[in-house]
Amino acid sequence: PVPTDNNFPLSGVHANAIHTILTGNFLREATPLQVFIVEAIVLLLLLIFSLRTPSLVFSLGAVGILLLYLATGVALFLFANTIIDLVQPSLMLVVGTFSVLAYRFITEEKQKEALRRSFEAYFPPSIVQKVMLQPELVTTGAQKKELTILFSDIKSFTTYSSMMQPDVIHRLLNEYFEAMVEIVFRHGGTVDKFIGDGLMVFFGDPEPQSDHAVRCVRAAIEMQKKCRELKAKWEAAGHFPLKIRIGINTGEVVVGNMGSSKRLSYTALGADVNLAQRLESNAPVEGIMISHRTYELVKDHVPTRPHPPIHAKGLDQPIEVYEVPVE
Repeated sequence: PVPTDNNFPLSGVHANAIHTILTGNFLREATPLQVFIVEAIVLLLLLIFSLRTPSLVFSLGAVGILLLYLATGVALFLFANTIIDLVQPSLMLVVGTFSVLAYRFITEEKQKEALRRSFEAYFPPSIVQKVMLQPELVTTGAQKKELTILFSDIKSFTTYSSMMQPDVIHRLLNEYFEAMVEIVFRHGGTVDKFIGDGLMVFFGDPEPQSDHAVRCVRAAIEMQKKCRELKAKWEAAGHFPLKIRIGINTGEVVVGNMGSSKRLSYTALGADVNLAQRLESNAPVEGIMISHRTYELVKDHVPTRPHPPIHAKGLDQPIEVYEVPVE
């Protein structure tokens, strides 16, 4: 018989045992302290990968650590006559890797959900879906684009609010903004910010819209019509008569995430944004005032009528403006 036979007689075992004793070439098991040190090193490497690498690199690193550990165990057995536990550390690596990946998945899903809810406050649902699939639409640096900007404001709201209870102000403003934002989203606009009782929105970003001016003006018309409905409802309930002004301007602005490292806001900046706000403050009550550039883009799509030039704050020359009738 030879050692490779399936039936290896005890005489062969005895011979090998005697040979091991005579040569002193014994196999040694790692001590508990050595096992603890090895496991601590494995966990430390796994921790470093989990803290400093994305999920894909972390997974590949964990596999690499496992293979390195198994190779080390084989090398110690063949060349150093040392036996280390391969099963427990390997299971520890596998469980640790899956735990980290599961934690990351749950955390990232929560972050995505929070991000989605945040986006839903500014963008229409159709754009939110695209932004979630392509975050670079809003996470890239600021860009210069031609957009159409809309400002709206409630006439004499400060005066009325001084005579109302806080809960009434809260309820009425929420009802008003809910209706306005729904209209803006229906036309594909982006809500920039709420300024007290005022609202700033823009059209044409983050999703490019060739007809952003038309969308904006049509949304403004619908907003004024909705305010007439709310006005009748509020007056019947004994509240103040809701009347808003709307100003619209089209021009090149800088748009993107702006602010501090702790708080960013996706917003538009520039002289044409300021002009839209000036148009709103000069617009007739329950009316819509648009700039000449906006007029050029919408004149074939919505009815307009000329308005005497206005003198806007901060501008030396009169501004050519138009009105959009609301029927």
